[in-house]
Amino acid sequence: MIFGFSGVVVLGETSSLYGETSSLYYAFSKSDVLGQAICIFLFLFSIAIWVVMLEKIITLRRVEKECDFFIRTFKEKRNPLSLREKAKIEFCP
Repeated sequence: MIFGFSGVVVLGETSSLYGETSSLYYAFSKSDVLGQAICIFLFLFSIAIWVVMLEKIITLRRVEKECDFFIRTFKEKRNPLSLREKAKIEFCP
């Protein structure tokens, strides 16, 4: 059966929305090797991107805490150069 939508002709089947023909598994199993490779590539890189984003969120939260600690310590000291001695004792990036 042929359906028209905004000038684009799409070949479709008359199955239900959640039927066998509309599932991701069916689309993956009926595609060729190149299509399957593209799907696997996109899936793996989407996982990698989520890992990078989560790592960035964790790093930004850690840096924000360290920045707040530095500003608090800086405001408490009368002489900012005295922070240098503390930096020698504690690790500072």
